[in-house]
Amino acid sequence: VRPELLLPDVSKIAVSVADAAVTPDDVDEQLEELRKRFATFAEIDRAATDGDFVTIDLSASQNGAPIEAAQAEGMPYTIGSATMLDGLNEAIIGMKAGESNTFSTQLAGGELVGQDADVTVVLKDVKEQQLPDLDDDFAQTASQFDTLDELRADLTDRVTRGKRMEQANEARDLILDEIVSKIDAPLPENLVTEELSSRRQQIEQQLEMAGIPFETFLADEEQTKEEFEADLEKRVREALVAQFVLDQVVAAEEFPIDDAELSAHIMRRAQ
Repeated sequence: VRPELLLPDVSKIAVSVADAAVTPDDVDEQLEELRKRFATFAEIDRAATDGDFVTIDLSASQNGAPIEAAQAEGMPYTIGSATMLDGLNEAIIGMKAGESNTFSTQLAGGELVGQDADVTVVLKDVKEQQLPDLDDDFAQTASQFDTLDELRADLTDRVTRGKRMEQANEARDLILDEIVSKIDAPLPENLVTEELSSRRQQIEQQLEMAGIPFETFLADEEQTKEEFEADLEKRVREALVAQFVLDQVVAAEEFPIDDAELSAHIMRRAQ
């Protein structure tokens, strides 16, 4: 049975959020990302270094026997990026195309996750990223604008809108947290049990797909199983209360949603 909640006067709840200030660095970051999207890659004849784009073959083995599930050919990789194997960056740096190197590491996926293995990496090619110059020609190539100043102004407007949306989302969440903290909601225990079970299954499926044992997940989260269960139940109860609050606010205030508002919301989300 859905509990009937005694809601506080939501119009009197005030929260504070950070200013939606846009700095030149924010715009420069967007310009840099745009440059990377239009970058070219030139194959080079030198030793690989941090930031290079390479193609590699990987072969893992234990006690000299290849691990069938840990073989990969023609894998694109960016040196210095978050790696799936500890020691991979160090093994590649300094190599030239056609050379190989073997290093010891722990496997990060599959049935043998966490086990020690020897991994041989073969460097197939090395490519260097070449970014286009930031000028009016780039603006015309990367956008509908004729000048770099027009492109920068448009990016400033986009970043401003994005920060304002983040600001609104933060305010919404803070107000909802404030309402939930003021309510003692008697939740149907069977509903809590079902939601807990569903959340556990989702987490277990995600861990299984990632090849991460539950014990490893707990260690990464620095939690015991009991702490994890208590935290999960707390979050489930808060989420259920929040949903009941929102449903009741909508019903009490009779908030309408017309097609134009719905379409505008979908467009904002799409952007």
